[in-house]
Amino acid sequence: MKRLLQVLFLLTLTHCGQQQKPDKETSDKLDDVIREGDPSMEQPPPSIEYSIDDLKFIFSNLTDPYDLGLYQRFEAKLADSSQVTIQSRTLELEGQNFELTPDYVFITDSASFYLITANNRPEPNYFYILKRTGQKVELVGQTEPLTKEIFGDVDNDGYLEIGGFNTHCQIATKEDLKDPDFCLDHFRVFEINNGINRDEETEEKERNNVRQQ
Repeated sequence: MKRLLQVLFLLTLTHCGQQQKPDKETSDKLDDVIREGDPSMEQPPPSIEYSIDDLKFIFSNLTDPYDLGLYQRFEAKLADSSQVTIQSRTLELEGQNFELTPDYVFITDSASFYLITANNRPEPNYFYILKRTGQKVELVGQTEPLTKEIFGDVDNDGYLEIGGFNTHCQIATKEDLKDPDFCLDHFRVFEINNGINRDEETEEKERNNVRQQ
């Protein structure tokens, strides 16, 4: 009986040891998920870094409320050389929600454009637009507040357009609900190249699309 208890005790210890030590594949997956600067962590880190080839985007100076993952400083580095810095105590840049995807990146044959979102609650967000050409990154400019229904080459002219409403339109009456032009005075489309310029021709086409929806 004593011998049996010893065997059961050893088996229990062995089983517990196996539970506490995950296999290599599981460990690798955990390392991929839980790493410093990973925006998927529950608590936003003091800084977040994103990179694509030799280009780095660094968000730092985490601001309150911390759980929103907003930052007061942004820096773009190319081959470890600082190219663009945006910094202010009043800024709330959405570092935790930034992604190197077509929602934030637009690429042409000659340049790449990157969208940095500034939280502007309760109004729509506004955006900083960066442009990379060769070994140079520059700040194209800052948009007005936009709901960003549009981001891409919507008129097929080879240029980036960004657009939407510059305010959150609130329906106040039944007449507003029936009006096909309700709030369209606040609809904007901008074309991005060396600057940010209002594209009124594309704007009117997109307004017609909104009316039809």
